[in-house]
Amino acid sequence: MKVVLCTIGYSGRYPRSVARLINSMHEHEPGIEVQAFVNTLPFGAPANVVVDGYNYTAYCAKPFVLAAARNTGADIAILVDA
Repeated sequence: MKVVLCTIGYSGRYPRSVARLINSMHEHEPGIEVQAFVNTLPFGAPANVVVDGYNYTAYCAKPFVLAAARNTGADIAILVDA
């Protein structure tokens, strides 16, 4: 069974948080695959989702992050916020 931990860090402080998450996973759970999107969006995710001046792009991309993990053969895909 293939388990994939997936995350997205899109702008601001989030890319650093993704790096910390990846390092932590490699240290404590080296057998778990981590797929991360850093300042990029997964295939099919809408770009520039701005509502009332707030950018929701990363939030809208989360289902597509899970789909990307499933498309790489994950039996279980776990989304972890950066």
